[in-house]
Amino acid sequence: MRFRLFGALFAMLLSAPPLTAQVMDQTMVPRGRIRLQAHPTFESWDTRFGRLADGSKTKERLGDDLTDPTSLTLFPGMPSLQNIIRDVTGDGAYLPVLGTTDGRITQDITKVDWGLEIGVFDWLTVGAVLPWVRPRTALDVHFVPDTENGNLGLNPTITAPASVTTFLGSTMSADASSAMNAATICSGGAYGATPFFPFASSPSGLALQQAATILSADLIAAGMLGLQPMALGTDLLSTEGFPLLPAVAGSGIDAAALETRPGIYAMGDVELSARVRLLDNLTPRWTGPIESGESRAGSGSDRGPESEASTTTNEFIEPREGAVRPSEGGLAIAWSAAS
Repeated sequence: MRFRLFGALFAMLLSAPPLTAQVMDQTMVPRGRIRLQAHPTFESWDTRFGRLADGSKTKERLGDDLTDPTSLTLFPGMPSLQNIIRDVTGDGAYLPVLGTTDGRITQDITKVDWGLEIGVFDWLTVGAVLPWVRPRTALDVHFVPDTENGNLGLNPTITAPASVTTFLGSTMSADASSAMNAATICSGGAYGATPFFPFASSPSGLALQQAATILSADLIAAGMLGLQPMALGTDLLSTEGFPLLPAVAGSGIDAAALETRPGIYAMGDVELSARVRLLDNLTPRWTGPIESGESRAGSGSDRGPESEASTTTNEFIEPREGAVRPSEGGLAIAWSAAS
């Protein structure tokens, strides 16, 4: 029966695909015994493999997606805001200026492998490993506003939503062509593009106010109500406020704040294993104490004074409990598998 099992396991060894699970301890567990183990590990990284614009591979920081010396590429609607302001003000060279952003991201995994192995026979050990895993993403974003040349402040949809509503409502009295111009200036365009809007005191802000004033005068000349004052940016985005911006109402992002995500411990994939000793005469085989007048037959190894005093009997001693001496020499073949 045992030889049939050896043959089946040997066939599995030759035909099985590569196994990725890992056994915590490669030693056999004696029959009838249980081994409990805990193996903690910690992994951390802050880089990844990516591709450049030309398709070549490169190594990049995890925080590169949150790093930009102008901060403009971090907000997808920034090109739309830039084009609208250029069209309305007639300034084809307008460039939004916000500040610099440096993002640092580190990801780590804390894992504790809990292992249980049982010795079914001296030649067969089965077991299981239960991983207990906690992921964590450490996020640190540092934003430095450009206080000298910056021309963008927080969108008034964040700081003064009522004034935006009032201004947009006043455009409803315009005829079709005028309403289209008003919508280009604000409704669904510049106001909805990014969480930012030109400062009232900046050149672009003054140009927007002038465009709105001209449009209002045209409406009044046509016998319609004029526009209410245009809502512009008044508050500078601070270093402390930048990570909180995605969660601020009216920002248009509607996401969680940029902060560390600690994660929680959760159970990973359970790994099952089985180890079979096919052939082994290296493993110590413990035998009972040798009594005076007896010697062990067959090994040929030096037994010390006891063997010298027992050359006349040459009796074989059966293994017994209370083992004190291992055998020596030989060849061992073992096979283990996990899934």
